[in-house]
Amino acid sequence: TLPVPKLPAVIAAAFDYAETEGRAGKGTVIVYAAGNDNTGLDYYGKHPTVVAVAAVNDLGLKSYYSSFGPELDIAAPSNGGLTGITTTQAGGGHTDAFGGTSSACPVAAGVAGLLVSAAPERTAAEIAQVMIDSARPAPYAVPDELGHDPVFGYGIVEPVGALRTLLGIEEPGEPGPDAGPGDTSSEDDG
Repeated sequence: TLPVPKLPAVIAAAFDYAETEGRAGKGTVIVYAAGNDNTGLDYYGKHPTVVAVAAVNDLGLKSYYSSFGPELDIAAPSNGGLTGITTTQAGGGHTDAFGGTSSACPVAAGVAGLLVSAAPERTAAEIAQVMIDSARPAPYAVPDELGHDPVFGYGIVEPVGALRTLLGIEEPGEPGPDAGPGDTSSEDDG
């Protein structure tokens, strides 16, 4: 049998260094496109400091090409489905020709950037965990007891939910921490 390929040591060291030492010791969130082979993740996507991103279409279905596996962290929208998803082009306009996990991954990277800009004191590991914890359930996922599905990870990246989680902002209409029974207001009416 052939040896199973693994992440070259120099790249693993670079990933680990970026995740722990980037941003003056706060770490850099590393997102990775899961791949378009409809197979298990490659050894880059399996690295523990990487946020591996799968692709879903506009209906929340797995994009037919998206790779998967137990190491997959989250999913993000890409092209396909009934209405399609378009991408802004340099110089203006839109295209539906850019897709795959290569277009899903920048969505997750944008959310990571949003979170880092909102709370720059947070570590890369904390930001990645917020992205995972706040992901919305994928409608067709069959999660295990830990909430993980090998096709959708922990769910579909949710920018607003991630920002609310990170900053501790309650959903509108949620009772505040000092609310009494039946109180659904989050502000004092005065």
